[in-house]
Amino acid sequence: MSERAVSDRSSFLSRLSFTQWIAVVLAILAIIFVLMNRDTTSISFFGVTVSAPLWLTLILVFAVGWLTGVLTMRKRRRGKVE
Repeated sequence: MSERAVSDRSSFLSRLSFTQWIAVVLAILAIIFVLMNRDTTSISFFGVTVSAPLWLTLILVFAVGWLTGVLTMRKRRRGKVE
């Protein structure tokens, strides 16, 4: 490896902020999570049964929870401003 390639790599890594490092770590953990939870699971909801990978099911539940939190926070913020 040339000296410049090593210099470019260290400069890129040194420019990452703390929150970017946290994002990188969380992304790596998410990839590991997906690779470890590839089994298929069945979910019954109001009489409808769906089979999907466990990781996809958990991500969808997380997304619904996150969206619920975002929508309730926006409503609360609007109420305080008005």
